This record gives sequence, C-alpha cells and structure tokens, in this order.
Amino acid sequence: MTTPRKKRAAHVKGFDGVRGIAALIVVIHHSIVLPLDLAALAVFVFFVLSGFLITNILSNERIKMEQGRSVFSTSLKNFWTRRALRIFPAYYVALLLTMAMDTYLLGGTFYRDSIWYLAYLQNFFIVLVTHSWGIFTHTWSLAVEQQFYVFLAPLLLAIPSRHHSRAVALLFGLCLVSIYALWLGGAGEGLLYLFPFTGIAFALSGGFVSLNRDRLPTFLGRTWTLAVCLTAMPLLVAPDLDIATPLKYMLLMVAATGFIAHLVARPASILIRLLETKPLIFLGKVSYSLYILHFPLRVLLGQRLPETIVANQAVFLAIVIVVSVLAASASYYLVETRFLALIKVLRVVFDSQIRQTKKGQDAARHSPRKRSATSSASLMVTSISKYR
Repeated sequence: MTTPRKKRAAHVKGFDGVRGIAALIVVIHHSIVLPLDLAALAVFVFFVLSGFLITNILSNERIKMEQGRSVFSTSLKNFWTRRALRIFPAYYVALLLTMAMDTYLLGGTFYRDSIWYLAYLQNFFIVLVTHSWGIFTHTWSLAVEQQFYVFLAPLLLAIPSRHHSRAVALLFGLCLVSIYALWLGGAGEGLLYLFPFTGIAFALSGGFVSLNRDRLPTFLGRTWTLAVCLTAMPLLVAPDLDIATPLKYMLLMVAATGFIAHLVARPASILIRLLETKPLIFLGKVSYSLYILHFPLRVLLGQRLPETIVANQAVFLAIVIVVSVLAASASYYLVETRFLALIKVLRVVFDSQIRQTKKGQDAARHSPRKRSATSSASLMVTSISKYR
C-alpha cells in the first residue's frame, strides 16, 4: 500500500510582493509609453504564480481524498466555490462600474459586449470579433485563468496525486504543440498571446514547480540563475526581437518559471526579505483589484483631466497610480475581504459535511454482521419490496 502524500504549504514567501510589483508594472505600462512590453511580461509572471498556487490547492485536495477526508464531488465543489468567492465579487463589481462609467461618463457602448465579459470569454471576443483593445479587454488574462481552472480542476482531482507531475508535464507538452500548430497554421503573435494555450502553458510550468518544490535542482537557488532570469525576461519582450513567437514564449516560460522557482528555493534570501516588506505585501493584497480597476480609471482620467496634465507623463502616471491604488484598496476592504471571510466559513461547513459523510460510512462499514446467509437474503428481499 502506498503511503499518502503530505499536503504542501499554501503560502510562499515573496509571492505577495511579486504580485504587487507585477500589478504596478501593468499600471505603469498602460499609463505611459514604454520601450518594452512589460505588461505582457507581468501577465506571464502572474500566470506562473497562479499555476503554482492553483495546482498546489488541487493537489492538496486530492491528497485529502486519498486520506479519506473528502470525496471527488465535495472537493470539486469546494474548489470552485472558493474560487468563485475569491474572484467573482471584485470582478463583477468592477465590470458593472465600468459599464456605468463608460455609458454615462464617456458615452461609450461597452455594455453591448458585456455578455462576453460576464462569461469570462473576452480573450475569444478580442481574437474572433473586435481584433482590438478596449476599456475592459485587459481582463483577458482573467478569462484564461478561469479556463485553466475549469480544465485542470476535475483532472487533478480525478487522478492519484503521485501522477500529478507527469500529468502536468504532459499537458504542458500538449499546450506547446498546440501553440506551434497554430503558428504553423498562420496565427500571429496577437492570437497566440490571447488564446488559452499560451497562458495555460505558463500556468502549468508554475504548477510543475509547485508539485516538485521539495526536489528542485540546486542551481535554481543560485544567484546567477536569478540574474539570468531577470535579465532574460525584459530582453525577450523587446519589440525588435526577431525570433519565432513560439520560441520566444518558450524562453519566457523558462525565464519566468526559473524566477519563481528561485524564490521557492531560496526562502531566506535578501530578495525575499525585500519582497516581504509591508508596502509590497500591501500592494500584493490589493493587486487583483488594482489589475481590474486601473485601466478603466486610466481611460476616465485621460478623458477628463486637462490635456496639459495628460501630456506630462510623470504627473499623469502619478495620478493614475494614486487613484488606482485608492480604488483597489476600497475594493479589497469593502468587497474582497467580505467574501474571503465567507470562504473561511464555507471551509468549516465543507469539512463538517465531509466528517459527517465519513462518520456515516464508518458506521455502516463497522456495523455487526451476525446474520446468517438466509436471514441476509430475507432482509434483502424485504428491503427491495419496501421500495417497489
């Protein structure tokens, strides 16, 4: 009999700080002109982080099942309910506010396309319908994450935890094959950027690190590895880089995943201490709302502020950052934390349901069976007759 695997810790030092910096980079990129596509780089790092954390959650849920503390349906319901409470409230509040702002303050027609955003299909909307960016299209990455959850959750919960690493590696390979196939079929970088295969591949690479965090190669903890990853990532998003898009994305996956793996391998490094400072932890906490809200606010400020202020990039950027962080803080404390508290309550409820189910199963399993074969057959006939 195989020994049940141990659950892995959910919190990783430095991750909140990375989230905060990545969100701030996106805000900066969307507010002023930069020579590098740093927003894309930040989104790719988000994918790796998300893949690491989500795979860890799902693997832990599967381990609970193997320990007899849960069942598939309960674990899947638990995962999706917690994800919905974590993601949907702030997202849908921001979506409704953006629709109202666009309609009544900017005279736009964003509401006509809202069905795509309500269903988390905006990445397909951009690729198949508009072929352009808009006031809320920056949330395409959240749609890819939702598609990742829907795709990965039932799979990892259905297969034994000892096979998770191989399953994730296989799925990663299939995503790479799909990216190359699309590229060979004539797909441009924009389509590859937005289609779920690329984002899911980044997420799976983070998931692989999560599943193997206790046996990472020692070189990933070296300072030179960090230096190579931090140097390679911005170079790979340079506009004049002349390499095939699939190769570029694969190299970005290696660099971004290597960076995250370094943080996991060196939890006591100077970099971790830097990422664990209070300002960066705070930015990490509000990073989700900051990511969602910043661009509609940037559009509104760009339309309503005097042209002299908008033309001054430094001043405009400072205003966008301050307003976005304030709005994100309000969203975090007024919306997100309310539902995060509800997640804790539901966790207790789900655990109680699991205990009751297990208690009933144990009672049935250990009930005395002293009846003879004849009396057992008689009881079965009586039971069947009762339900005719």
